[in-house]
Amino acid sequence: MINQSLDPIQNLLSHPILNGDRRANLICTCSKTITQYKFDLMTINLETIQTIQQEQRELLVTLQNQLLKMTPSETLQQIITNRRQNMIQRHEIQLQHKLKTFRRSSDGLRKINKKKKKKQLPGHRSKIFIYKTITASSPFIQVDCQLTPQQMSMLIKGLKYVIPCQNQLCSRQSIDAIIHEQYENISTTVKSCLRDNNIFFADVRGQYAFSMLEQLIRDIYSKPIPKNLSNRAKYEYRIVRSIQCLLKRRPDIVIRRTDKSKVFYIGKLEDFERKSREYMETTQAYEEIIDQHCPLADNLRAVQTFLDFLMNRHALTKKQKQHLIPKLGKLELGHYHGLPKAHKVIYILSTS
Repeated sequence: MINQSLDPIQNLLSHPILNGDRRANLICTCSKTITQYKFDLMTINLETIQTIQQEQRELLVTLQNQLLKMTPSETLQQIITNRRQNMIQRHEIQLQHKLKTFRRSSDGLRKINKKKKKKQLPGHRSKIFIYKTITASSPFIQVDCQLTPQQMSMLIKGLKYVIPCQNQLCSRQSIDAIIHEQYENISTTVKSCLRDNNIFFADVRGQYAFSMLEQLIRDIYSKPIPKNLSNRAKYEYRIVRSIQCLLKRRPDIVIRRTDKSKVFYIGKLEDFERKSREYMETTQAYEEIIDQHCPLADNLRAVQTFLDFLMNRHALTKKQKQHLIPKLGKLELGHYHGLPKAHKVIYILSTS
């Protein structure tokens, strides 16, 4: 039903009069609307199943109470109990089957046809690819990037996704250098934790434990990588490289993470700069440092002077002053990062 209703939209989005950036924005909106619609359908389906299940349970309890009042034989009671358990098991099997079927029917990426594509007849528009998979990390695209389905799928994986076997397949370092670097990072973290808890680790047991840690890392990197995992890692690495090359060829676009959902946002650089200037001029909360003089030291001195003044007037105790005084190791200016608020109807920028 959804795929059939997409045909008119795809034809409209393929119209040559549409601007490329506006077309990309409409495609992104269409994809998110479809995935939200599928998610709502799945929610209604689950709620309906739960309601039916609750009604059946209440009916079974009512019938069981009526049978108890009739004092039937123990054999009949056992048959009814077994029948009830079988109905519950059957319902669970049907529920799992429906959920799996729903996931398969809503799965998005089309398989790429390896055969040669037929030549497009004049007057026919090419259909626009609209991503329809239910996902919580679909990127917001406001510029025509001409992303392939594979690149789009990689962006949907989100910021936290890590390509497998990066060190072995994507790094230019030797295996020994990689093992040494991994060991130094892990051992430094462990030693710092032990030191914070006043645990001595320079004895024989500590040396043995760290030697075993190094051997464990070496054993992990020495194991051969399965062929399927290796092919997948190389394939995903090529996709990431293609996205990086695309961004290098397009200095007019910017890619950031959004403020709330932490997904990718791809937009025009000039729009991003314009919204940034408008926000700074409207709020007057930030000022641009143009003389290379950082006002952080002046701000710190002003805060310390004010706290000393309050303590001398007995408005603060010494303990309260020590609690309020800024920590030098964690002191920094408030930066304007400009994270897109993609959950708003009109995308604006937030700060941190």
